Amino acid sequence: MEQRKFSRFIIAFPISIKKDGVPIGEGSVYDLSSGGCATESLSPIQKGDYLSLQLYLPIDHAPTIPLTVEVAVTRWAIQQKFGVEFIRMPPEHQERLRSFTLALQDASH
Repeated sequence: MEQRKFSRFIIAFPISIKKDGVPIGEGSVYDLSSGGCATESLSPIQKGDYLSLQLYLPIDHAPTIPLTVEVAVTRWAIQQKFGVEFIRMPPEHQERLRSFTLALQDASH
């Protein structure tokens, strides 16, 4: 059985996607962890693509400020769905994500 490094949460919220600094589309996150997410989008994403992301977390303390992932790598892509690993994000955004996932974990117990 595969052991995951981070707890995963089934959740839906919008995301904006850039590739090489150019906006290429929007989508919806449907699975989130502290280390990455699974997304559905009509954007042409392929395994190995490096992206930057803006995540619009629900019920966040700063809903007008998207959570920024400066660098994410696409680990898998199947049709309109793909999974990314978060590689680099500003420390304050990393802390927001950590707090958000901890709140999700607390709510699930």
